Amino acid sequence: MTSIDKALDFELQEAIARQSDLNEAIEVLKKYKNAGVAAEQVYDFLNVKLEAQPENDDFIREIMDIVIGYCSPHVRVWD
Repeated sequence: MTSIDKALDFELQEAIARQSDLNEAIEVLKKYKNAGVAAEQVYDFLNVKLEAQPENDDFIREIMDIVIGYCSPHVRVWD
């Protein structure tokens, strides 16, 4: 797995590990978008995390739903 942005990857990984408030993860997703990172890249990154960390399955899947836009309009990050 290639890193997208080491600092953001670490920030998202920390949010996943803490099972933090979903809003924290959304803020990291917005940072990825503002850095010009495509949703597909973030989705692929999360998919790798999902396979490596099955104990965080539900939380990672929630984040993945937001990445692909399967969420309420007020939390959508990518169009």
